[in-house]
Amino acid sequence: MRLFGVALERDQPGVVYDALGSHAAMAVYWQRQEPRHWKDQLALRDAALVVFQYGTNESDLWKLDRDDYEKALAGLIDELREAAGGAAILVVAPLDRAQDKDGRLVTKSVILDLVAIQKRVALGHGAAFWNTFDAMGGEGSMARWVKAKPQLGGGDLTHPTPLGAEVLGDMLSDALIAAFERYKTSAPPPAAGGGDR
Repeated sequence: MRLFGVALERDQPGVVYDALGSHAAMAVYWQRQEPRHWKDQLALRDAALVVFQYGTNESDLWKLDRDDYEKALAGLIDELREAAGGAAILVVAPLDRAQDKDGRLVTKSVILDLVAIQKRVALGHGAAFWNTFDAMGGEGSMARWVKAKPQLGGGDLTHPTPLGAEVLGDMLSDALIAAFERYKTSAPPPAAGGGDR
């Protein structure tokens, strides 16, 4: 028997959050998944929203083929939509990432490309997009987060501190709640006898 996870939930209303990640992962790694298994597992969880965030590790590649990345990401979103059986899909952009250039901390230029590609692909393939890079403050924001008091960016110039992660999590959850509230006020009422998910 192989065990892929355990769900421990209470029988009451609320949000159920499942996290699935692996160290040093990249979006293209999902192409190695067996599609039928992936679909079965997502069906068990009956997700309403699937969120994925990649780009940080891709920004570390010595050479990123932008055209190949765009095609692979588009394929991943299409496969995810098929596997997720009607769940909404949200692509979350990578954080800003700094590098030392002549004694100054500046944004790695590949981050700008990754954010632009992810936005274009997400919106072009019917997924939502949340721009973490812009939410942080745009270009040069990781340098500012590293120097902030209290410090929000880690000394590796890549990851947030625990407090920085909390700030980003709050921004994302606020954005999701605001979008849901807008949806509720603009959505047509359910048909007679129908429920909502």
